[in-house]
Amino acid sequence: MQSVRIYEMPACKMVSSGTGMFGEGKFNIFDEWFSSQKRGLFPKDFLFWAGEGFVWLYMYEEGMNVPNELEIIDFQGGLYAVATDIDQKTDKRRFSRAAFLRLAPLEGIHPSKEVCQP
Repeated sequence: MQSVRIYEMPACKMVSSGTGMFGEGKFNIFDEWFSSQKRGLFPKDFLFWAGEGFVWLYMYEEGMNVPNELEIIDFQGGLYAVATDIDQKTDKRRFSRAAFLRLAPLEGIHPSKEVCQP
């Protein structure tokens, strides 16, 4: 793991891929739509594991042309730990349950609960 950053994200509307895997239906639709969005200095997309698959979110702005297959959700915001990595260079010893537990007190996260659920 290259780094962990803590972000405070505001409550907002997000476009959601729903739960799935790369190469599957809604994920492909989301990826194509996401790839057509204008890039900025800071990323507006967030990907997390939801137990059954990934969920990919993108910050919604009024007037966006969002495909009907994707949902616009209310995102609760809060503090989030964001891990970045370079493919196949993960230091797995540092990316462990113990490392997670050191970050958990930021929001009172309990390790048995789902993490990063919008």
